[in-house]
Amino acid sequence: MTIIEWNGEDLPEQLRRLPAGKYVLQPTGEPPELTPEQEEGLRQAMRSVREGRTISAEESRRRLEARLKQ
Repeated sequence: MTIIEWNGEDLPEQLRRLPAGKYVLQPTGEPPELTPEQEEGLRQAMRSVREGRTISAEESRRRLEARLKQ
């Protein structure tokens, strides 16, 4: 995902760098503010990634599917 700020007239540089193809553009408002708990959760997740404590997308999907079946 690429977030682009546009002044309504000039073509943003981020668009110039994208490869040719079809794209869907959707205007967004300001992102919602995170709660302190959400911010801490993101910090913990980033720490885990830096420390190499990650799992593959396949494993993540398997665990999520197992939880949904409960």
